[in-house]
Amino acid sequence: MTLQEAQLVIEAWRREYNEERTHSGIGDLTPQEFIHNYQTRTHLAQESTTLAVV
Repeated sequence: MTLQEAQLVIEAWRREYNEERTHSGIGDLTPQEFIHNYQTRTHLAQESTTLAVV
């Protein structure tokens, strides 16, 4: 196996692990889904705090 082949295999594994495979520790979501949900909740919380201050 060459270095380039190893890099391709590792990249494929990384993408599958982070983008396709669900994880029970984060509510059976993919890490990408978890990050998206977290960012959405944070953004909505900031908006509601801003509206409450106005």
